[in-house]
Amino acid sequence: RKVEIKFLYENFNYYSDSNIFHYACFFSGKSELDSSRLKGVWCTQHELYEMMASNRLTSLMRSEMLRLYNIVVACKTYNRDGFRLYDIKHYKPTFHLHDLNKMDVNFNDPVWLRVVKDNADSHFFKFRKFWRKYVEGFED
Repeated sequence: RKVEIKFLYENFNYYSDSNIFHYACFFSGKSELDSSRLKGVWCTQHELYEMMASNRLTSLMRSEMLRLYNIVVACKTYNRDGFRLYDIKHYKPTFHLHDLNKMDVNFNDPVWLRVVKDNADSHFFKFRKFWRKYVEGFED
């Protein structure tokens, strides 16, 4: 059996005694789970996208998928400072679930969530970057 488990990120909950740890499991194929006790429905990435578009996923699953999608696309498009990796304005790279296993990115790093919202393609990006650094005193 070839099963890979990858830690993705942790949700801190200051109001309870526990945190939530998010992992992804990667299998070489459906046959890997035939002899396991795990049951469920297999779907393609396109079917998952359709379920999200038609609001057939729970809000938790939807937010999980959006976070992963946004971070993967941000890492493929921008560097940690929010500047474009490639000089193609508004270019959006492809997203595949198997990218999660191949990419060397820290999904737990909050910098990527900031880059998703504040990057070289957003209005007043350089001004906000300047403001954070010299007025608020935050280094990116």
